[in-house]
Amino acid sequence: TRCSVARGLGDVYKRQKGHFTWYLLLFPIVVAQLYVFNIGLGMLLSAANVFFRDIQYIYNAITTAWMYLTPMFYPVEYLPDKLHWLVVHLNPMYAYVTQLRCLTLYGVFPDPHMVLYGCIDAFLMLLFGTWIFTKGQDQFILYNKTHTSHLQNLFKDHIISNSYFPYRKLFQNHILLIMSKNTKNFAATT
Repeated sequence: TRCSVARGLGDVYKRQKGHFTWYLLLFPIVVAQLYVFNIGLGMLLSAANVFFRDIQYIYNAITTAWMYLTPMFYPVEYLPDKLHWLVVHLNPMYAYVTQLRCLTLYGVFPDPHMVLYGCIDAFLMLLFGTWIFTKGQDQFILYNKTHTSHLQNLFKDHIISNSYFPYRKLFQNHILLIMSKNTKNFAATT
């Protein structure tokens, strides 16, 4: 990664016709905003993926569409007026891409409103993702000591009492997998 970062900064240096700007040192600020945004998005997606397993596949399609709606490969001015307004006002990645362009390609400080917009987007996503995650975490399957010991007692007393059963561990793991897929049925049967 050091090599790729150094190579990337070298490419930026060449694009600016050999002029180093001190604004390149502000690059980590934009990366920090993006990091906070992605933590919130990750918490949101992980909570949603517990209940809707297809989220991981749907998110791949959404990410592709999101990439094309974020002006990374083209200037935002090329978009039609209605789409231009939507991308500028509703696409949080627009703020980060614009800040990175200003710092690396143009060698200027980004608009303070854009920096504020990026920070607000990042912290709103972090708050929303954390709220969704903590709201649903009681319904996640948590393998703590009490839950695990309860399952071990269930296996020991009711399901498999013969310790000479050769596939006992495999059977126990299979039952655990079935029970973990539907915690409501598991809670109802115990």
